[in-house]
Amino acid sequence: MFGQESKENIYAEIVTIKNNNLINFIELIDLKKYYLRDGQVWYIDFSKENEIKLASGRISKFIQSDSNIYITIIDNNIIFILSKKDQIIPIKKTGLKADLNRFNIIDLTFELSSYWILKEVNGEIKIVSKSIYNGKVNSQ
Repeated sequence: MFGQESKENIYAEIVTIKNNNLINFIELIDLKKYYLRDGQVWYIDFSKENEIKLASGRISKFIQSDSNIYITIIDNNIIFILSKKDQIIPIKKTGLKADLNRFNIIDLTFELSSYWILKEVNGEIKIVSKSIYNGKVNSQ
């Protein structure tokens, strides 16, 4: 008997964000000031209705999430974008893709990271909640 493992190719389509309020918010908070662990990247998650999550995480986790994966650059930061299948989000597709196959691994790690939960109200981005991780484990 002969068996062969079939692996699906994983790509992130390169896009631009069409929501200037979101772009301005990300530029204003200046992601370069915040701690990223080795191997982490910034991402925007649109998958919850009426909520936008801006956070840090690992690409391998996105691949496991069964989401559409896009990639963009804002203020010199590479940012991944996640959405549900067939969800309409404020992006413009370029037709170009980035190969993510080397990140297609099972990742069971849990690590602290920074995040902002955002909501757009009357054309303005508001912070609903946030947690900022500075790279240190708080000990009491």
